[in-house]
Amino acid sequence: MQRPYKSLGVMNSPGKPASLEATGSDGVQSAPLLRTLGGNVLAAAAYWQASLLVLWYFSRYEISPAPIWLPAGVALFAALVLGNWSWPGIFVGCLLGTITLRDDLGLGAVIGAGNALAAVVGASLARGRMRDERPFSRLAHVFFLGKAILASGAVAATVGATAVWIHLRDPLAALPVRWFEWVLSDSGAALLLVPLLMLLPHLGNHRFWLARVRGHALEFLLVAAIAAGTVIYLLHEKTALLAADAGASFLLLLPLLWMAVRFSLVIACPMFVAEIVAVIVGTLAGYGPYAGVDKGGACLIFAQMVIGFGLAVLLLGAASEEQRATEQELRELNRDLENRIDQRTAELRQSKEQMEKAALHDPLTGLPNRRYLEQRFSACRSAAARKRTQVAVLLIDLDHFKQINDTIGHDAGDVLLVETGRRLVAAVREYDVVARMGGDEFAVLLPDAEDEASVDTVCKRIVRKVTDRIFFNGSHIVTSPSIGVAVYPEHGDLWQEVYKASDLALYDAKRAGRCRWEWYRPEQTAAAARGVARSQR
Repeated sequence: MQRPYKSLGVMNSPGKPASLEATGSDGVQSAPLLRTLGGNVLAAAAYWQASLLVLWYFSRYEISPAPIWLPAGVALFAALVLGNWSWPGIFVGCLLGTITLRDDLGLGAVIGAGNALAAVVGASLARGRMRDERPFSRLAHVFFLGKAILASGAVAATVGATAVWIHLRDPLAALPVRWFEWVLSDSGAALLLVPLLMLLPHLGNHRFWLARVRGHALEFLLVAAIAAGTVIYLLHEKTALLAADAGASFLLLLPLLWMAVRFSLVIACPMFVAEIVAVIVGTLAGYGPYAGVDKGGACLIFAQMVIGFGLAVLLLGAASEEQRATEQELRELNRDLENRIDQRTAELRQSKEQMEKAALHDPLTGLPNRRYLEQRFSACRSAAARKRTQVAVLLIDLDHFKQINDTIGHDAGDVLLVETGRRLVAAVREYDVVARMGGDEFAVLLPDAEDEASVDTVCKRIVRKVTDRIFFNGSHIVTSPSIGVAVYPEHGDLWQEVYKASDLALYDAKRAGRCRWEWYRPEQTAAAARGVARSQR
Protein backbone atom coordinates (compact mmCIF):
# COMPACT_ATOMS: atom_id res chain seq x y z
CA MET A 1 0.00 0.00 0.00
CA GLN A 2 1.24 3.50 -0.86
CA ARG A 3 2.68 5.31 2.11
CA PRO A 4 1.44 8.83 2.88
CA TYR A 5 4.84 10.26 2.13
CA LYS A 6 3.87 13.62 0.69
CA SER A 7 2.56 16.64 2.58
CA LEU A 8 1.25 20.22 2.47
CA GLY A 9 4.48 22.22 2.80
CA VAL A 10 5.05 25.66 4.25
CA MET A 11 8.14 27.26 5.71
CA ASN A 12 11.01 25.69 7.62
CA SER A 13 12.58 29.01 8.59
CA PRO A 14 13.81 29.04 12.20
CA GLY A 15 12.63 32.62 12.79
CA LYS A 16 9.29 33.69 14.18
CA PRO A 17 6.46 34.22 11.70
CA ALA A 18 5.08 37.68 11.12
CA SER A 19 1.77 36.53 12.57
CA LEU A 20 3.45 35.67 15.89
CA GLU A 21 5.42 38.92 16.00
CA ALA A 22 2.17 40.81 15.50
CA THR A 23 1.00 39.67 18.94
CA GLY A 24 3.97 41.18 20.85
CA SER A 25 4.20 44.18 23.13
CA ASP A 26 3.30 46.65 20.40
CA GLY A 27 -0.37 45.85 21.00
CA VAL A 28 -1.16 44.63 17.49
CA GLN A 29 -4.22 42.39 17.34
CA SER A 30 -3.74 38.60 17.16
CA ALA A 31 -6.01 38.07 14.15
CA PRO A 32 -3.11 37.09 11.83
CA LEU A 33 -2.04 34.38 14.30
CA LEU A 34 -5.58 33.01 14.52
CA ARG A 35 -5.83 32.94 10.72
CA THR A 36 -2.51 31.09 10.51
CA LEU A 37 -3.61 28.52 13.10
CA GLY A 38 -6.96 28.02 11.40
CA GLY A 39 -5.27 27.70 8.01
CA ASN A 40 -2.88 25.07 9.38
CA VAL A 41 -5.78 23.04 10.76
CA LEU A 42 -7.51 23.13 7.36
CA ALA A 43 -4.27 22.29 5.57
CA ALA A 44 -3.64 19.30 7.83
CA ALA A 45 -7.18 17.99 7.39
CA ALA A 46 -7.15 18.52 3.60
CA TYR A 47 -3.75 16.85 3.21
CA TRP A 48 -4.75 13.90 5.40
CA GLN A 49 -8.07 13.29 3.62
CA ALA A 50 -6.54 13.71 0.16
CA SER A 51 -3.83 11.13 0.98
CA LEU A 52 -6.41 8.64 2.26
CA LEU A 53 -8.59 9.16 -0.84
CA VAL A 54 -5.68 8.68 -3.27
CA LEU A 55 -4.34 5.61 -1.46
CA TRP A 56 -7.81 4.04 -1.17
CA TYR A 57 -8.55 4.53 -4.87
CA PHE A 58 -5.27 3.30 -6.32
CA SER A 59 -5.02 0.42 -3.86
CA ARG A 60 -8.20 -0.99 -5.41
CA TYR A 61 -6.18 -1.57 -8.57
CA GLU A 62 -3.04 -2.63 -6.68
CA ILE A 63 -1.07 0.39 -7.89
CA SER A 64 1.69 1.44 -5.53
CA PRO A 65 3.14 3.99 -5.23
CA ALA A 66 0.27 6.28 -6.26
CA PRO A 67 1.16 7.81 -9.64
CA ILE A 68 -0.83 11.04 -9.05
CA TRP A 69 -0.20 12.28 -5.51
CA LEU A 70 -2.93 14.93 -5.00
CA PRO A 71 -1.72 15.93 -1.50
CA ALA A 72 1.31 17.52 -3.19
CA GLY A 73 -1.06 19.97 -4.88
CA VAL A 74 -2.82 20.61 -1.56
CA ALA A 75 0.56 21.28 0.08
CA LEU A 76 1.76 23.74 -2.53
CA PHE A 77 -1.56 25.59 -2.58
CA ALA A 78 -1.53 25.86 1.23
CA ALA A 79 1.98 27.30 1.13
CA LEU A 80 0.97 29.81 -1.54
CA VAL A 81 -2.06 30.95 0.48
CA LEU A 82 -0.85 30.74 4.09
CA GLY A 83 2.79 31.64 3.63
CA ASN A 84 5.87 30.25 5.33
CA TRP A 85 4.13 29.12 8.49
CA SER A 86 1.83 26.66 6.79
CA TRP A 87 4.44 23.90 7.23
CA PRO A 88 3.05 22.62 10.60
CA GLY A 89 -0.30 21.81 8.99
CA ILE A 90 1.35 19.97 6.10
CA PHE A 91 3.66 18.04 8.39
CA VAL A 92 0.83 17.08 10.74
CA GLY A 93 -1.36 16.02 7.81
CA CYS A 94 1.37 13.71 6.57
CA LEU A 95 1.85 12.19 10.04
CA LEU A 96 -1.90 11.65 10.41
CA GLY A 97 -1.88 9.67 7.18
CA THR A 98 1.07 7.63 8.36
CA ILE A 99 -0.61 6.88 11.70
CA THR A 100 -3.94 6.05 10.05
CA LEU A 101 -2.29 3.55 7.71
CA ARG A 102 0.00 2.25 10.50
CA ASP A 103 3.13 2.83 8.46
CA ASP A 104 6.61 3.47 9.80
CA LEU A 105 6.30 6.66 11.85
CA GLY A 106 9.96 7.65 11.55
CA LEU A 107 9.99 7.31 7.78
CA GLY A 108 6.67 9.18 7.57
CA ALA A 109 8.12 12.03 9.65
CA VAL A 110 11.17 12.35 7.39
CA ILE A 111 9.03 12.36 4.24
CA GLY A 112 6.55 14.76 5.84
CA ALA A 113 9.40 17.17 6.65
CA GLY A 114 10.64 16.86 3.08
CA ASN A 115 7.18 17.59 1.69
CA ALA A 116 6.79 20.60 3.99
CA LEU A 117 10.17 21.92 2.91
CA ALA A 118 9.31 21.28 -0.75
CA ALA A 119 6.06 23.25 -0.57
CA VAL A 120 7.77 26.17 1.20
CA VAL A 121 10.61 26.31 -1.31
CA GLY A 122 8.25 26.04 -4.28
CA ALA A 123 5.82 28.63 -2.95
CA SER A 124 8.65 31.10 -2.27
CA LEU A 125 9.40 31.12 -6.02
CA ALA A 126 5.86 32.11 -6.96
CA ARG A 127 4.28 33.88 -3.98
CA GLY A 128 4.25 37.66 -4.40
CA ARG A 129 4.87 37.43 -8.14
CA MET A 130 1.25 36.79 -9.14
CA ARG A 131 -0.38 39.97 -7.79
CA ASP A 132 -2.99 40.58 -10.46
CA GLU A 133 -6.64 40.38 -9.56
CA ARG A 134 -7.02 37.10 -11.44
CA PRO A 135 -4.29 34.40 -11.53
CA PHE A 136 -2.77 33.49 -14.89
CA SER A 137 -3.74 36.78 -16.47
CA ARG A 138 -0.11 37.03 -17.61
CA LEU A 139 2.38 34.57 -19.10
CA ALA A 140 4.78 35.33 -16.26
CA HIS A 141 2.32 33.73 -13.82
CA VAL A 142 2.63 30.39 -15.61
CA PHE A 143 6.42 30.71 -15.56
CA PHE A 144 6.53 31.34 -11.82
CA LEU A 145 4.04 28.58 -11.03
CA GLY A 146 5.97 26.18 -13.26
CA LYS A 147 9.15 26.94 -11.33
CA ALA A 148 7.31 26.45 -8.05
CA ILE A 149 5.87 23.09 -9.11
CA LEU A 150 9.17 21.81 -10.50
CA ALA A 151 11.16 22.96 -7.45
CA SER A 152 8.60 21.52 -5.03
CA GLY A 153 8.56 18.18 -6.84
CA ALA A 154 12.37 18.01 -6.99
CA VAL A 155 12.84 18.79 -3.27
CA ALA A 156 10.13 16.36 -2.17
CA ALA A 157 11.52 13.63 -4.46
CA THR A 158 15.08 14.16 -3.26
CA VAL A 159 14.14 13.83 0.42
CA GLY A 160 11.44 11.19 -0.01
CA ALA A 161 13.13 8.93 -2.57
CA THR A 162 16.38 8.98 -0.62
CA ALA A 163 14.58 8.14 2.65
CA VAL A 164 12.66 5.26 1.02
CA TRP A 165 15.83 3.98 -0.69
CA ILE A 166 17.66 3.90 2.62
CA HIS A 167 14.70 2.38 4.45
CA LEU A 168 14.14 -0.37 1.88
CA ARG A 169 17.87 -0.85 1.17
CA ASP A 170 17.21 -0.90 -2.56
CA PRO A 171 20.02 -1.04 -5.12
CA LEU A 172 21.55 2.29 -6.08
CA ALA A 173 20.17 1.96 -9.60
CA ALA A 174 16.63 2.11 -8.23
CA LEU A 175 17.13 5.58 -6.71
CA PRO A 176 17.07 7.67 -9.98
CA VAL A 177 13.98 5.80 -11.23
CA ARG A 178 12.17 6.30 -7.95
CA TRP A 179 13.23 9.99 -7.88
CA PHE A 180 11.94 10.57 -11.44
CA GLU A 181 8.61 8.87 -10.75
CA TRP A 182 8.25 10.89 -7.54
CA VAL A 183 8.84 14.16 -9.42
CA LEU A 184 6.28 13.19 -12.06
CA SER A 185 3.74 12.20 -9.41
CA ASP A 186 4.06 15.40 -7.38
CA SER A 187 4.41 17.77 -10.35
CA GLY A 188 1.48 16.25 -12.22
CA ALA A 189 -0.76 16.43 -9.17
CA ALA A 190 0.28 20.02 -8.40
CA LEU A 191 -0.32 21.11 -11.99
CA LEU A 192 -3.70 19.40 -11.93
CA LEU A 193 -4.86 20.81 -8.60
CA VAL A 194 -3.14 24.16 -7.86
CA PRO A 195 -4.42 26.15 -10.89
CA LEU A 196 -7.92 24.81 -10.26
CA LEU A 197 -7.83 25.88 -6.60
CA MET A 198 -6.40 29.30 -7.51
CA LEU A 199 -9.14 29.93 -10.07
CA LEU A 200 -11.91 28.40 -7.97
CA PRO A 201 -13.13 31.72 -6.43
CA HIS A 202 -13.85 33.05 -9.94
CA LEU A 203 -16.05 30.08 -10.83
CA GLY A 204 -18.83 31.52 -8.66
CA ASN A 205 -18.60 35.00 -10.18
CA HIS A 206 -21.78 35.25 -12.25
CA ARG A 207 -20.67 38.58 -13.76
CA PHE A 208 -17.60 36.87 -15.16
CA TRP A 209 -19.71 34.11 -16.72
CA LEU A 210 -22.13 36.64 -18.20
CA ALA A 211 -19.27 38.67 -19.64
CA ARG A 212 -17.50 35.69 -21.23
CA VAL A 213 -20.31 33.33 -22.20
CA ARG A 214 -23.15 35.74 -23.01
CA GLY A 215 -23.61 35.89 -26.76
CA HIS A 216 -21.55 32.71 -27.20
CA ALA A 217 -23.70 30.21 -25.31
CA LEU A 218 -24.14 27.91 -28.33
CA GLU A 219 -20.40 27.90 -29.00
CA PHE A 220 -19.71 27.13 -25.34
CA LEU A 221 -22.12 24.21 -25.27
CA LEU A 222 -20.73 22.88 -28.55
CA VAL A 223 -17.13 22.92 -27.30
CA ALA A 224 -18.18 21.29 -24.02
CA ALA A 225 -19.94 18.56 -26.00
CA ILE A 226 -16.82 18.05 -28.15
CA ALA A 227 -14.71 17.72 -24.99
CA ALA A 228 -17.03 15.02 -23.65
CA GLY A 229 -17.02 13.35 -27.06
CA THR A 230 -13.21 13.18 -27.22
CA VAL A 231 -13.09 11.45 -23.83
CA ILE A 232 -15.70 8.92 -24.94
CA TYR A 233 -13.90 8.38 -28.25
CA LEU A 234 -10.56 7.84 -26.52
CA LEU A 235 -11.99 5.29 -24.07
CA HIS A 236 -14.19 3.31 -26.48
CA GLU A 237 -12.66 3.43 -29.95
CA LYS A 238 -10.05 0.70 -30.49
CA THR A 239 -7.99 -0.46 -33.45
CA ALA A 240 -5.32 -3.07 -33.77
CA LEU A 241 -2.59 -0.46 -33.33
CA LEU A 242 -1.84 0.83 -29.84
CA ALA A 243 0.01 3.87 -31.21
CA ALA A 244 -3.00 4.92 -33.29
CA ASP A 245 -5.37 4.59 -30.35
CA ALA A 246 -2.97 6.39 -28.01
CA GLY A 247 -2.66 9.21 -30.52
CA ALA A 248 -6.34 9.95 -29.96
CA SER A 249 -5.38 11.31 -26.55
CA PHE A 250 -4.14 14.46 -28.26
CA LEU A 251 -7.71 15.15 -29.31
CA LEU A 252 -8.39 15.97 -25.65
CA LEU A 253 -6.29 19.07 -26.05
CA LEU A 254 -8.32 20.70 -28.83
CA PRO A 255 -11.48 21.72 -26.90
CA LEU A 256 -9.32 22.72 -23.91
CA LEU A 257 -7.26 25.12 -25.99
CA TRP A 258 -10.43 26.46 -27.61
CA MET A 259 -11.97 27.15 -24.22
CA ALA A 260 -8.77 28.78 -22.95
CA VAL A 261 -8.53 31.12 -25.94
CA ARG A 262 -12.17 31.93 -26.63
CA PHE A 263 -13.45 32.02 -23.06
CA SER A 264 -11.05 31.80 -20.11
CA LEU A 265 -8.83 29.56 -18.01
CA VAL A 266 -11.54 29.83 -15.36
CA ILE A 267 -13.61 27.62 -17.68
CA ALA A 268 -10.80 25.63 -19.33
CA CYS A 269 -9.12 24.51 -16.07
CA PRO A 270 -12.13 22.66 -14.56
CA MET A 271 -12.74 21.04 -17.96
CA PHE A 272 -9.10 19.94 -18.08
CA VAL A 273 -9.32 18.37 -14.62
CA ALA A 274 -12.61 16.67 -15.53
CA GLU A 275 -11.12 15.20 -18.73
CA ILE A 276 -8.01 13.86 -17.00
CA VAL A 277 -9.97 12.35 -14.12
CA ALA A 278 -12.43 10.73 -16.56
CA VAL A 279 -9.61 9.24 -18.63
CA ILE A 280 -7.77 7.89 -15.56
CA VAL A 281 -10.95 6.41 -14.11
CA GLY A 282 -11.91 4.90 -17.46
CA THR A 283 -8.45 3.46 -18.05
CA LEU A 284 -8.32 1.79 -14.62
CA ALA A 285 -11.80 0.41 -15.28
CA GLY A 286 -10.45 -1.32 -18.39
CA TYR A 287 -11.35 1.12 -21.19
CA GLY A 288 -9.21 2.95 -23.72
CA PRO A 289 -5.85 2.29 -25.37
CA TYR A 290 -3.90 2.31 -22.11
CA ALA A 291 -6.01 -0.33 -20.40
CA GLY A 292 -3.70 -3.11 -21.66
CA VAL A 293 -0.59 -1.33 -20.41
CA ASP A 294 0.75 -1.98 -16.92
CA LYS A 295 -1.47 0.16 -14.74
CA GLY A 296 1.38 1.86 -12.96
CA GLY A 297 3.00 2.67 -16.29
CA ALA A 298 -0.30 3.91 -17.71
CA CYS A 299 -0.73 6.29 -14.80
CA LEU A 300 2.78 7.61 -15.28
CA ILE A 301 1.78 8.31 -18.87
CA PHE A 302 -1.15 10.29 -17.51
CA ALA A 303 1.16 12.17 -15.16
CA GLN A 304 3.22 13.24 -18.15
CA MET A 305 0.02 14.03 -20.04
CA VAL A 306 -1.13 16.25 -17.20
CA ILE A 307 2.16 18.15 -17.23
CA GLY A 308 2.23 18.57 -21.01
CA PHE A 309 -1.45 19.33 -21.52
CA GLY A 310 -1.70 21.42 -18.37
CA LEU A 311 1.19 23.68 -19.30
CA ALA A 312 -0.14 24.04 -22.86
CA VAL A 313 -3.56 25.10 -21.61
CA LEU A 314 -2.11 27.48 -19.02
CA LEU A 315 0.34 29.07 -21.46
CA LEU A 316 -2.22 29.62 -24.21
CA GLY A 317 -4.89 30.76 -21.75
CA ALA A 318 -2.50 33.20 -20.05
CA ALA A 319 -1.37 34.53 -23.44
CA SER A 320 -5.01 35.10 -24.41
CA GLU A 321 -5.74 36.85 -21.09
CA GLU A 322 -2.68 39.02 -21.56
CA GLN A 323 -3.80 39.89 -25.08
CA ARG A 324 -7.29 40.73 -23.81
CA ALA A 325 -5.79 42.94 -21.11
CA THR A 326 -3.55 44.66 -23.67
CA GLU A 327 -6.49 45.23 -26.00
CA GLN A 328 -8.52 46.62 -23.10
CA GLU A 329 -5.65 48.95 -22.16
CA LEU A 330 -5.41 50.08 -25.78
CA ARG A 331 -9.14 50.72 -25.88
CA GLU A 332 -8.89 52.73 -22.67
CA LEU A 333 -5.89 54.64 -24.01
CA ASN A 334 -7.81 55.35 -27.22
CA ARG A 335 -10.80 56.55 -25.23
CA ASP A 336 -8.54 58.70 -23.08
CA LEU A 337 -6.81 60.04 -26.19
CA GLU A 338 -10.15 60.78 -27.84
CA ASN A 339 -11.33 62.54 -24.68
CA ARG A 340 -8.12 64.56 -24.59
CA ILE A 341 -8.48 65.42 -28.28
CA ASP A 342 -12.12 66.41 -27.77
CA GLN A 343 -11.17 68.47 -24.75
CA ARG A 344 -8.30 70.13 -26.60
CA THR A 345 -10.52 70.72 -29.64
CA ALA A 346 -13.13 72.31 -27.40
CA GLU A 347 -10.45 74.50 -25.80
CA LEU A 348 -9.15 75.53 -29.21
CA ARG A 349 -12.69 76.19 -30.43
CA GLN A 350 -13.39 78.26 -27.33
CA SER A 351 -10.11 80.11 -27.75
CA LYS A 352 -10.92 80.75 -31.41
CA GLU A 353 -14.37 82.00 -30.49
CA GLN A 354 -12.86 84.28 -27.87
CA MET A 355 -10.34 85.62 -30.39
CA GLU A 356 -13.05 86.13 -32.97
CA LYS A 357 -15.21 87.83 -30.40
CA ALA A 358 -12.32 90.05 -29.38
CA ALA A 359 -11.69 90.89 -33.03
CA LEU A 360 -15.34 91.53 -33.86
CA HIS A 361 -16.72 92.96 -30.61
CA ASP A 362 -16.24 96.07 -28.54
CA PRO A 363 -14.47 95.25 -25.23
CA LEU A 364 -16.37 97.84 -23.17
CA THR A 365 -19.97 97.22 -24.19
CA GLY A 366 -19.63 93.69 -25.61
CA LEU A 367 -21.45 94.86 -28.74
CA PRO A 368 -20.28 94.02 -32.26
CA ASN A 369 -17.76 96.49 -33.66
CA ARG A 370 -17.43 98.26 -36.97
CA ARG A 371 -15.73 95.31 -38.70
CA TYR A 372 -18.50 92.92 -37.66
CA LEU A 373 -21.15 95.36 -38.84
CA GLU A 374 -19.50 95.59 -42.27
CA GLN A 375 -19.49 91.77 -42.61
CA ARG A 376 -23.09 91.57 -41.48
CA PHE A 377 -24.13 94.31 -43.92
CA SER A 378 -22.58 92.35 -46.82
CA ALA A 379 -24.61 89.25 -45.89
CA CYS A 380 -27.83 91.22 -45.45
CA ARG A 381 -27.18 93.06 -48.71
CA SER A 382 -26.97 89.77 -50.64
CA ALA A 383 -30.20 88.49 -49.05
CA ALA A 384 -31.97 91.81 -49.73
CA ALA A 385 -30.87 91.72 -53.38
CA ARG A 386 -32.52 88.31 -53.80
CA LYS A 387 -35.70 89.30 -51.95
CA ARG A 388 -35.83 92.84 -53.40
CA THR A 389 -36.04 94.37 -49.93
CA GLN A 390 -34.15 97.18 -48.17
CA VAL A 391 -31.44 97.25 -45.51
CA ALA A 392 -31.41 100.29 -43.22
CA VAL A 393 -28.40 101.67 -41.38
CA LEU A 394 -29.00 103.94 -38.36
CA LEU A 395 -25.92 105.89 -37.27
CA ILE A 396 -26.35 107.20 -33.69
CA ASP A 397 -24.34 109.80 -31.83
CA LEU A 398 -24.87 110.76 -28.16
CA ASP A 399 -25.49 114.44 -27.61
CA HIS A 400 -23.18 116.36 -25.23
CA PHE A 401 -21.13 113.22 -24.47
CA LYS A 402 -17.84 115.17 -24.20
CA GLN A 403 -19.41 117.53 -21.66
CA ILE A 404 -20.53 114.55 -19.51
CA ASN A 405 -17.03 113.10 -19.62
CA ASP A 406 -15.44 116.43 -18.64
CA THR A 407 -17.85 117.27 -15.79
CA ILE A 408 -18.75 113.94 -14.18
CA GLY A 409 -15.77 111.85 -15.27
CA HIS A 410 -14.76 109.08 -17.62
CA ASP A 411 -16.29 106.43 -15.34
CA ALA A 412 -19.65 108.06 -15.85
CA GLY A 413 -18.97 108.14 -19.60
CA ASP A 414 -18.23 104.40 -19.61
CA VAL A 415 -21.40 103.66 -17.66
CA LEU A 416 -23.36 105.80 -20.11
CA LEU A 417 -21.91 103.93 -23.09
CA VAL A 418 -22.67 100.50 -21.62
CA GLU A 419 -26.20 101.47 -20.64
CA THR A 420 -26.82 103.04 -24.05
CA GLY A 421 -25.76 99.83 -25.75
CA ARG A 422 -28.13 97.83 -23.53
CA ARG A 423 -31.02 100.20 -24.28
CA LEU A 424 -30.38 100.09 -28.01
CA VAL A 425 -30.50 96.28 -27.98
CA ALA A 426 -33.78 96.45 -26.06
CA ALA A 427 -35.23 98.93 -28.57
CA VAL A 428 -34.75 96.81 -31.70
CA ARG A 429 -35.75 93.35 -32.87
CA GLU A 430 -33.80 90.21 -31.96
CA TYR A 431 -32.30 89.80 -35.42
CA ASP A 432 -31.35 93.48 -35.80
CA VAL A 433 -27.68 94.29 -35.18
CA VAL A 434 -26.51 96.93 -32.68
CA ALA A 435 -22.81 97.89 -32.91
CA ARG A 436 -20.49 100.41 -31.35
CA MET A 437 -18.54 102.22 -34.04
CA GLY A 438 -16.16 103.99 -31.66
CA GLY A 439 -16.27 106.79 -29.10
CA ASP A 440 -19.91 107.72 -28.50
CA GLU A 441 -21.03 106.57 -31.93
CA PHE A 442 -23.31 103.53 -32.34
CA ALA A 443 -25.02 101.98 -35.35
CA VAL A 444 -28.09 99.79 -35.85
CA LEU A 445 -28.53 97.52 -38.87
CA LEU A 446 -32.11 96.68 -39.84
CA PRO A 447 -31.96 93.75 -42.33
CA ASP A 448 -35.64 93.93 -43.36
CA ALA A 449 -36.61 97.57 -43.59
CA GLU A 450 -40.09 97.34 -45.06
CA ASP A 451 -40.74 101.02 -45.53
CA GLU A 452 -39.86 104.43 -44.13
CA ALA A 453 -42.64 104.29 -41.53
CA SER A 454 -41.31 101.08 -39.92
CA VAL A 455 -37.82 102.59 -39.69
CA ASP A 456 -39.27 105.76 -38.15
CA THR A 457 -40.97 103.61 -35.51
CA VAL A 458 -37.60 102.09 -34.55
CA CYS A 459 -35.96 105.52 -34.43
CA LYS A 460 -38.74 106.88 -32.22
CA ARG A 461 -38.29 103.96 -29.80
CA ILE A 462 -34.53 104.52 -29.70
CA VAL A 463 -34.91 108.23 -28.93
CA ARG A 464 -37.38 107.49 -26.13
CA LYS A 465 -35.23 104.81 -24.47
CA VAL A 466 -31.85 106.54 -24.77
CA THR A 467 -33.24 109.89 -23.54
CA ASP A 468 -34.30 108.40 -20.19
CA ARG A 469 -31.94 109.59 -17.46
CA ILE A 470 -29.29 107.33 -15.91
CA PHE A 471 -28.48 107.38 -12.19
CA PHE A 472 -24.73 107.26 -11.36
CA ASN A 473 -23.01 107.97 -8.01
CA GLY A 474 -25.79 110.24 -6.80
CA SER A 475 -26.03 112.12 -10.09
CA HIS A 476 -28.47 111.93 -12.98
CA ILE A 477 -26.91 111.64 -16.41
CA VAL A 478 -29.08 112.98 -19.18
CA THR A 479 -28.26 112.58 -22.85
CA SER A 480 -30.10 112.18 -26.13
CA PRO A 481 -29.40 110.53 -29.46
CA SER A 482 -28.97 112.09 -32.85
CA ILE A 483 -29.68 109.60 -35.62
CA GLY A 484 -28.87 109.54 -39.30
CA VAL A 485 -30.73 107.03 -41.51
CA ALA A 486 -29.74 105.62 -44.88
CA VAL A 487 -30.94 102.51 -46.74
CA TYR A 488 -29.66 100.07 -49.30
CA PRO A 489 -30.04 100.17 -52.28
CA GLU A 490 -31.62 103.61 -52.49
CA HIS A 491 -28.71 105.50 -50.92
CA GLY A 492 -25.86 103.28 -52.02
CA ASP A 493 -24.84 99.86 -53.19
CA LEU A 494 -21.76 99.34 -51.01
CA TRP A 495 -21.19 99.64 -47.28
CA GLN A 496 -18.99 102.70 -47.63
CA GLU A 497 -21.69 104.46 -49.63
CA VAL A 498 -24.53 103.66 -47.24
CA TYR A 499 -22.38 104.48 -44.21
CA LYS A 500 -21.36 107.81 -45.68
CA ALA A 501 -25.01 108.60 -46.44
CA SER A 502 -26.10 107.85 -42.87
CA ASP A 503 -23.19 109.94 -41.55
CA LEU A 504 -24.35 112.90 -43.63
CA ALA A 505 -27.89 112.36 -42.33
CA LEU A 506 -26.53 112.32 -38.77
CA TYR A 507 -24.89 115.67 -39.45
CA ASP A 508 -28.26 117.03 -40.56
CA ALA A 509 -29.84 115.77 -37.29
CA LYS A 510 -27.15 117.53 -35.24
CA ARG A 511 -27.54 120.72 -37.24
CA ALA A 512 -31.33 120.61 -36.88
CA GLY A 513 -31.20 120.65 -33.07
CA ARG A 514 -30.20 117.13 -31.88
CA CYS A 515 -32.38 114.51 -30.14
CA ARG A 516 -33.96 113.55 -33.45
CA TRP A 517 -33.44 111.49 -36.57
CA GLU A 518 -33.02 112.53 -40.13
CA TRP A 519 -33.18 110.56 -43.37
CA TYR A 520 -30.51 110.99 -45.94
CA ARG A 521 -31.81 113.45 -48.54
CA PRO A 522 -29.24 114.08 -51.25
CA GLU A 523 -30.67 117.44 -52.29
CA GLN A 524 -30.97 118.62 -48.67
CA THR A 525 -27.43 117.60 -47.85
CA ALA A 526 -26.08 119.29 -50.96
CA ALA A 527 -27.87 122.54 -50.08
CA ALA A 528 -26.50 122.43 -46.56
CA ALA A 529 -23.02 121.86 -47.89
CA ARG A 530 -23.34 124.90 -50.23
CA GLY A 531 -24.52 127.00 -47.29
CA VAL A 532 -21.54 126.03 -45.23
CA ALA A 533 -19.22 126.80 -48.10
CA ARG A 534 -20.71 130.34 -48.54
CA SER A 535 -20.40 131.06 -44.83
CA GLN A 536 -16.71 130.18 -44.92
CA ARG A 537 -15.86 132.65 -47.70
